[in-house]
Amino acid sequence: MTPAALDIRVGKVLEAKRVEGSDKLYVEQIDVGEEKPRTICSGLVPYVPLEKFVVSVPSVFLLSPKKSYAF
Repeated sequence: MTPAALDIRVGKVLEAKRVEGSDKLYVEQIDVGEEKPRTICSGLVPYVPLEKFVVSVPSVFLLSPKKSYAF
């Protein structure tokens, strides 16, 4: 995959929570300027505390929707 194949956007984290049964996953609701917030799953638990994650504005790499884990 090349960088040109990615849809890169900046979004605001509206809500984030840990995924039950996982040591690494957050599930987030992110506003990227569309009609509804996007639901994103990320493996950032070991790197970003939840308190800081919710107030940050990360760069989001959005690929085509995929089914994952329990979502």
